[in-house]
Amino acid sequence: MPTGTPGTLSYYLSLVTSEYANQPNFMATLTDLITPFVNTIALAEGMYQYFNINTAVGDQLTKLGEWLNIPRSVEQPVPNVYFSLDSTTLGLDQGSMFGPGDSLFGLVALPDNIYSQILQAFIAIWNTNPTKANYYAALSPLFAPAQLVIQGDNANNLFYGLTSQPNNAVIAYLFTQGYFGVAPAGVNAYGFNISGTTTPVPFFGLDLENSVISGLDVGFMVGANGAQAVAGPGSIISGTFTLTHNATTTVISNSNFLFTSTFKWWAATANAALMESQLWLPIAGRVGGSVTLNHPSCPYTDATFVWEATI
Repeated sequence: MPTGTPGTLSYYLSLVTSEYANQPNFMATLTDLITPFVNTIALAEGMYQYFNINTAVGDQLTKLGEWLNIPRSVEQPVPNVYFSLDSTTLGLDQGSMFGPGDSLFGLVALPDNIYSQILQAFIAIWNTNPTKANYYAALSPLFAPAQLVIQGDNANNLFYGLTSQPNNAVIAYLFTQGYFGVAPAGVNAYGFNISGTTTPVPFFGLDLENSVISGLDVGFMVGANGAQAVAGPGSIISGTFTLTHNATTTVISNSNFLFTSTFKWWAATANAALMESQLWLPIAGRVGGSVTLNHPSCPYTDATFVWEATI
C-alpha cells in the first residue's frame, strides 16, 4: 500500500516491494529516474501561483501586464519621482528607488509595487459593470489619501480629478497624463487635474458644498474641458509669491511643479528687490506640487516676486 502524497518522490518509492526496498543502489537509481517527473508534476501543479496577481514579481508581472494589454514601460520618462530624503512627497513609500539601468531623466519602467496596483485596479474595473460607482471602488485605493472626483457633463464627457496629491509620485504623474481615463465606449475622459498638494482642495462647482466640490474663492477652477489646470510639456506657467515674514524659507505651491524643469523669479516690489539676490533654490527644494526657496530672515511683509516655470 503506497504512503505519502501522490506526485511526491516518497509516494513512488513506497511502491517498491520489500525485495528491493533495502537495496541502496537500486533505490538511488530509481530516485534519479523519478525525480525529473516529480519536479515536472510540482511545477504543473504550482504554475498558477507564478502568475497570481497578488504575489507575481518581475517578469511574471510583466507577462500578466502583456496579457492585459497594460505595458510596464511608460510612453515618456516620468520625472521627479525618485526617492529623496527631506521630502514630503518623495519619501518612503512615496518616491521610487533609483535602480540599475534607470534613466537619469526619469522612470521609464514601472516598479513592481506600482505596476501590480495598476493591474489590479484595471482587473477590478473590467470584472464589473461600467458604472461610476464601480470606477470609484476600483480606482480610489490607487490614489489614497487623495479623493477621486469623477463628474459627467451630460454631453458624453467624463471629468477626472484628485483633490490632493496621492501618496505615490509616480501614480500622481500617470494620473495627470490620462493613464487612468476609463470611460464607456463613446464617452470622452478628460481633465486629470490635481487641485491640491498635501492639503486637499475641492473643485469649483455651483449649488454644492462638500469635500470635493465647493464654490467661489474655495473651489479649484479648471480651464476649458479641464485641460488648462495641468500644463503640458513645453508650457510656461507663472504667478506671484510673497516672502514669508521673519522666516528663512518660502514655499510656493502649484500642482504643475511636479513636472517643472526650470524655475526663475524676479522682484515685483521695492522691498523684494532688496531680497532678490539673497534667494536660492536648493537641490532638494523642488518636490511634487511645491517649490521651497531659501533666504535670510525676511523683515518685510510686502517682498513680492513674480515667478515663471517651464514645464
